[in-house]
Amino acid sequence: ILLTGLFLFFLEPVRERTQNFAEHFSISGGRKDMWTLGLELSERFPLGLGLNNASFMQKLDPSLPKIHRHMHNNYLNVVVESGWLGGITYVWWSALILFIAFSTWKKLRTSSNHELSIAGIISFFLGTALIGIHSAGFVEYNFGDSEIRMIALFYIGLIFSLREEAAISSTKT
Repeated sequence: ILLTGLFLFFLEPVRERTQNFAEHFSISGGRKDMWTLGLELSERFPLGLGLNNASFMQKLDPSLPKIHRHMHNNYLNVVVESGWLGGITYVWWSALILFIAFSTWKKLRTSSNHELSIAGIISFFLGTALIGIHSAGFVEYNFGDSEIRMIALFYIGLIFSLREEAAISSTKT
């Protein structure tokens, strides 16, 4: 982790973004303003505004830049659009998928079958990749980006496929 952190810090875009984080967070119309508005909207509309209506935030706070049409946070954006029940469901769904990924890894990692132990390792890495996507989702609405969403859903499909393989293998033994 330390080596990865050092490596990333020496990449110019990552270093620049890290150094300017506080400024970008608190500028007018920045994440601080969007998150404050998002929390206000989630309190005022506990059932949500409806899908793809986070852009409504521009009408409530005209100081936000026109290009911002989401909350720059997966969890807050889901709550604003689909309400608290939708937010709880999103977190539950995400946790369930991670549980399946890591329980599949745990089940397959000690398999005497080399292919199954490799499948377990793949399940571990897919779960870890999803943790990365969800972690980035704290500061960006990356699940709203179709490319990221497609990759995440592809990983989820692979995790379910590996889980099924683990179930089939356990019935054979």
